[in-house]
Amino acid sequence: MSPTICPTRIFPRLKTNGKLTIISTPYSNGIQYIGMNVQHPPFNDVKVRDAVAYALPYQKIMDVVLYGLGKPMFGAPADAATEVAWPQPHKFQHRS
Repeated sequence: MSPTICPTRIFPRLKTNGKLTIISTPYSNGIQYIGMNVQHPPFNDVKVRDAVAYALPYQKIMDVVLYGLGKPMFGAPADAATEVAWPQPHKFQHRS
């Protein structure tokens, strides 16, 4: 489907338009992630993996790729207790 007519892409605009009531169900059990094969260079080096994690613009990905409709699994305080809830804490934040 062309991104110009993708219904998911226009939902945020339709919601704020005020002329329609949009009722939606989140995509359940779906996780989008960037995986690295840690068995092979350069990703077998934890410092490289940390650098990639710090370089990723997490919020920008949520906004542009998922049109702000996803629920992030990042952004909680890194010193918070782990719970069975989102967002889960991690130490990585995008650095410009």
